[in-house]
Amino acid sequence: MNWLDVKLGDVAPAESGFGFPREFQGRQEGSIAFYKVGDMNHPANQREMVVSGNYVDRVTLKRLRAKSFPPGTIIFPKIGAAIATGKKRMLSSEATYDNNVMGLVPTALVHPSYLYYWTILFDFTTISNKGPVPSIRKSEIESLPFRLPTPSEQRRIVDVLDQADALRRRRRAADERAQRILPALFHKLFGDPVANSKNWPLEVLDEPTADFHYGTSARCEKSSDGLPVLRIPNIVRGELDLGDLKFAQLPHNEVEALRLEKGDILFVRTNGNPDYVGRCAVFDLEQQYLFASYLIRGRFNPAKFSPYYLVACLSSPGGRRMMAPAIRTTAGQSNISATGLRRIQVPCPPLELQAVFAEQLLDIAQRTKAQRVVGGKLDLLSAVLLHRAFTGELTAKWREAHKDQLEVEMQQQLAALERVKAVKPERGRKSKKVTTES
Repeated sequence: MNWLDVKLGDVAPAESGFGFPREFQGRQEGSIAFYKVGDMNHPANQREMVVSGNYVDRVTLKRLRAKSFPPGTIIFPKIGAAIATGKKRMLSSEATYDNNVMGLVPTALVHPSYLYYWTILFDFTTISNKGPVPSIRKSEIESLPFRLPTPSEQRRIVDVLDQADALRRRRRAADERAQRILPALFHKLFGDPVANSKNWPLEVLDEPTADFHYGTSARCEKSSDGLPVLRIPNIVRGELDLGDLKFAQLPHNEVEALRLEKGDILFVRTNGNPDYVGRCAVFDLEQQYLFASYLIRGRFNPAKFSPYYLVACLSSPGGRRMMAPAIRTTAGQSNISATGLRRIQVPCPPLELQAVFAEQLLDIAQRTKAQRVVGGKLDLLSAVLLHRAFTGELTAKWREAHKDQLEVEMQQQLAALERVKAVKPERGRKSKKVTTES
């Protein structure tokens, strides 16, 4: 048995949003959420839209000549660079949205979650206008080919994909909890670095044996010729990320001067975003690496500072406040110099306590790394299931086992589609007969 080949607009018409005058924005009174593209970025809105920065009542909705849309509507950016972000979200309750957003409103013929997963797989940039301001037209999206299983098979597909999605969400929640453990542990052991409530002695980073060095300005290439060079993209969330490595060939004397040693700290020296400047990570690898000119290497006396303590201290909210005076912004570019780093003053707890923190930090890091491996496997599994779901492979055996029931459902689908077309014929072109795939 095969699926029906239809147009997306036959089962889920596309509806653009409405103008949202500034004087009505920001209100929290009202029973109807009025979503904007930015609301899709809220952490609580990763799949379903549940939090909005704007609400309206029905009187205001009517005044704006707008309408609301039912739960299950799939919304996405329809104009500008936001299209390329690939955001797709589902309305969790009756709501509306502004005119930078478009929605697919599922009819009774398509399960909302089945439609949602289909949009996750589809890249809307492929149908957007290619111009200075990309946009998606209603006619383009509604004319997309859409393979429609029977209702029972749609539910079966959704059940499988929901289980995989639930595993991924639990993994993400575990990652978020792990990210909160380290700051909590630091605060418990050392307190706030600015308040220094535990009265640790204060030391400037320019202690007698401290050494600061700028990296190489040599051109780095993707080719693996030469030695790997760590750059700004490799300093992520206080850790080294080796996912985007480049390489450079340097004379022997430069290699000797720029070779990283275990325990070195790499600081981001310059960036257009001042929040990124000063971010740091411990180099703790056995292999030979160099570092680029937008980074500063700090090397400190191990009898005074654990590098793991220093990175955690300077990465904490208090540490960022201590670093802020050393950051300078000129012509939209923010910088911190080796001289600025040297002047930063930090609490200096007993080395034994710093070592306890470092040991626990490394244990947390190992567990987090293991979680990421599991997370990567779950992401791969979800991607494979998603692909197989919409080729028909995922439910092929189930479909064969239920073919008699599904045959009846397909005939009902055909009749329902004909009724839809009779009520709202396709505009601008002749209706095509619905076919089954051979």
